[in-house]
Amino acid sequence: MIFITVGTQLPFDRFILGLLSVLEECDILDKHKVVVQCSSDHTEEYLYYSDKYSNLEVVDELNKESYSLYFEEADVVFSHAGMGGVIRAVEFGNQLVIFPRLAEYREHRNNHQVDTCHSFRNKFSNVHVAIDMIELKSIIVDLFFGKETKEESGSDWKENRKNLIAGIANVVNQY
Repeated sequence: MIFITVGTQLPFDRFILGLLSVLEECDILDKHKVVVQCSSDHTEEYLYYSDKYSNLEVVDELNKESYSLYFEEADVVFSHAGMGGVIRAVEFGNQLVIFPRLAEYREHRNNHQVDTCHSFRNKFSNVHVAIDMIELKSIIVDLFFGKETKEESGSDWKENRKNLIAGIANVVNQY
């Protein structure tokens, strides 16, 4: 299962619609269950995908239990570069692709998510960083047509968890 999550603060259409377009182009949308968690003010463009692909579900805000259940079920999680997604992916052993919200598109107040992405690039075997759509497509091709699945990478989740805690401490101590 593919879980796409953007948190609860702001819409992130650039990411979701770009990601769905790439997944469609790579012929992935019709082969996997896909759950898209987005803000309640998602655009009409989402309907194109949910109407075309019966296995694609669009949900608004999720409670903590539902959010955890989707992470537990997912093989691959695509998320904004928020810490909640990184922590959950390490906890559940998901392949996680993070993508930053950018201030220039009014997706956030500043570009701290770019800093988060740079901090986590190449730190964990299951956390992948895409700064733009070109990197996102490259990661998707690797994950779905060449690289490991959750089962293959999940065995090192305890080590990833230890490294995550140390990594978060390093990031926090920088400020």
